[in-house]
Amino acid sequence: MANQTNIQPAELTPNWANRGKSFTNLLHMGHCAPTVMQTLLDLSSIKGEWLVRLSAGMPGGIGNTGFECGALTSPLVMMGLRDGLRQLDGGLPVIFDRGHAHKRQFLACHKTLNCKQIRGNDRFPAHCIPPVVRSPEIYWHILDGQDGEAIPQEERASYARLYAHLAAHEFHCAQAVLLHLGYTPAADPELFDAVSAFIGGTLFLGKTCSAFTAGVMAAGLKIGEIENSIPRVVRLLAIMTANGNAFDDSLNKFNHRMSVLRPGGCGQLHRQRSPGALPADRRKCCRKSSADAGGRQTAPRADPLNPRDSNRCTQNAKFPVRGTGHHIRFPCQPGVRAAA
Repeated sequence: MANQTNIQPAELTPNWANRGKSFTNLLHMGHCAPTVMQTLLDLSSIKGEWLVRLSAGMPGGIGNTGFECGALTSPLVMMGLRDGLRQLDGGLPVIFDRGHAHKRQFLACHKTLNCKQIRGNDRFPAHCIPPVVRSPEIYWHILDGQDGEAIPQEERASYARLYAHLAAHEFHCAQAVLLHLGYTPAADPELFDAVSAFIGGTLFLGKTCSAFTAGVMAAGLKIGEIENSIPRVVRLLAIMTANGNAFDDSLNKFNHRMSVLRPGGCGQLHRQRSPGALPADRRKCCRKSSADAGGRQTAPRADPLNPRDSNRCTQNAKFPVRGTGHHIRFPCQPGVRAAA
């Protein structure tokens, strides 16, 4: 990956009108990924509220984990919606070239892809504003084909071999999760296109697990609400600056979607800051255990992520999303398909 830095990104000319649109949306929404998504929709004259809900859980670096910035992931979703995986160039879908070009420009501007590094230790999120307002102009710059070759040839050949192997087995990380959740390419073609970039840890970059990313997006799509209030955003910023809990659910409609899905055991769903808020039976995982006739525990709870654990669960896990009538199913063991 080191030789990727030898390809220098083209110089960008600021588009102040687009930056102004982004800043206005940020004042109304308060979080990066939905703001960038809304701005791209506005500039494209596309009506797509479902895409904003899809991005509802992505702020804070994909489910508030601190990893890929929402100003990076929202353009990747739009690129996927535009190109899907249909058009290949040298054995790779064109979204790889465009996505890597966007990543390269993003790195040139902000020196990192990760939300945690962009935010730093600031209470007021001043460092989050430049990625949000610049991202749409990077997106249009890439779509105009002004960025040249984005992936070095040696890496491109490796990516193409890996993609060919996965395609031959009809596997795509994010799309596999959507299938587990009951979506189908025939009924939901735009949704499957939108997650095209989330394979191999985002375009084979080895970043956040793309299955987890798909789960975060699916939760947002299912139960997401859209914030659109300047006073509420100002209040959120004031509480954040005062070192308060700016991610409290009551402060911003996107906050709950950022914390509803967390990686825990067998895909367990719980609230990020108050795991005890769920009833005990809803916090249970489907890990195997054994008990004697008196109901006493006779074997330790299994670790579903440890392949050497003989008690590891081989069933499907079904977990409720708090406050809704919906459930999300995850297989506890790789290769076990979740029940429909």
